[in-house]
Amino acid sequence: MRRRLCTAACRRWPSRRPEGSARLGPRPGSSDARACAALRCRHRQRGHPFPGDRGAHGGAAVRGCRRRRALCRPSRGAGLPHPHGGGGGTQRNGGLLRAVGIRGSPGAPSLPAQHRRGAPDAGAATLQQGCERLEGGPGSGRVESGRRGDGGQGLLLRGARCAPAPAGGPAVSGPGADRGHLLTEQSNAASSDLDSMATADLVALFCREDRRPQEAVQAAAAELTRAIDAVAARLQAGGRLFYIGAGTSGRLGVLDAVECPPTFCSDPDQVQGVLAGGPPALLRSSEGLEDERQAGEEELRGRGLASSDALVGIAAGGTTPFVLGALEHGRSVGALTVALACVPREQAPMPCDIDIRLLTGPELLTGSTRLKAGTATKMALNILSTGVMVRLGKVHGNRMVDVAATNSKLLDRARRIVRDLAGVSGDEAGVALEAAGGSVKLALLMLASGLDRGAATEHLARHGPSLRVALEAASASLPIA
Repeated sequence: MRRRLCTAACRRWPSRRPEGSARLGPRPGSSDARACAALRCRHRQRGHPFPGDRGAHGGAAVRGCRRRRALCRPSRGAGLPHPHGGGGGTQRNGGLLRAVGIRGSPGAPSLPAQHRRGAPDAGAATLQQGCERLEGGPGSGRVESGRRGDGGQGLLLRGARCAPAPAGGPAVSGPGADRGHLLTEQSNAASSDLDSMATADLVALFCREDRRPQEAVQAAAAELTRAIDAVAARLQAGGRLFYIGAGTSGRLGVLDAVECPPTFCSDPDQVQGVLAGGPPALLRSSEGLEDERQAGEEELRGRGLASSDALVGIAAGGTTPFVLGALEHGRSVGALTVALACVPREQAPMPCDIDIRLLTGPELLTGSTRLKAGTATKMALNILSTGVMVRLGKVHGNRMVDVAATNSKLLDRARRIVRDLAGVSGDEAGVALEAAGGSVKLALLMLASGLDRGAATEHLARHGPSLRVALEAASASLPIA
């Protein structure tokens, strides 16, 4: 992390102190100062002058690390010298774009020859300098990062269309990776003035944008269908379903998993949610843990993931190392692997058998995937788990006939299901439920066929788990199908 911050910040940025005051930078002898010095040394060893070296580009010594906040602060007060130029002139109100020398901005000098595209080690040099290029001239709204020697990436400004990461381009997962080209990281033009909107307008905007998750899920219907049938086949054969993710994505997986036992009376081990950071991460954000690729694999090893199981890796941006490591392990042991992400495949490929992409577009709050991406993810998981449980015979008609009546509300629901499907009174339904040991499915089979509990249990084990199939085998039927 420190290397990434220093890489971006070890250059001359505008000072907020009055002219003539001491220069800003890391405290001499601090860990930040040592990190910057080491980075400068490595850069020189590769034969590239470090920006600000005396004599390299006519400038003075590098001003110290300003950390991340300097990167997003517009220039104020006195003019801003260009990081590659000596005199540089004055560039007012240019902010970060002019600070890193974007072409197309009036008066912005071009990059030194050794840092232009195609120069030896251009990728490393461009990354060190943080240089960018404006395509289409001023005001076009499209900015692309300076090209690396092995490819490049797109960066969005003001809601411009995203550019995919070219094949063979820089990595988009792991510490220090540039994810600016990802659909989920881009700026939504509709909310560019979100901070100044009237509350009513803000709510109306969210209501309009929140139609997009439904459209995204609809567009992924074919992949969801494949996933439901494939996962159901694994579970019918005795396998298990694992959801794995970090942050919001992981929490949504855990939420869906823990709802299965009370809704469908499934074994708690049949559907499991794995969250980076474990149970504590449900209550307190532990997003830093998602960068540990090996941790995802270790979590699944500890649960004995096997070829008979199914694994759903959830990562809104498609680049979470914790999830990617888990999917790679799943494939290595022969488990069914399903990826669920909210960016196009070409932006963030994921190792999987079934690839579900929910393209909800840029968030109203840039990068906050707990919004539309989270909504679409929850919808897709709802469909996936419910569809699988339907295939497993946990539903008759549209009633959850395997509901576990573990509290007053669920007991009342179970009684009403028996009453409605069997066409009996509430009292009769209650008696039937008690005779069936609280099992809705058994109570309905007993009422329809006249079998006692023992015989009905044996019959259901032989012809189930579908109640419809068991009723047909007993030449019985319910008044309401």
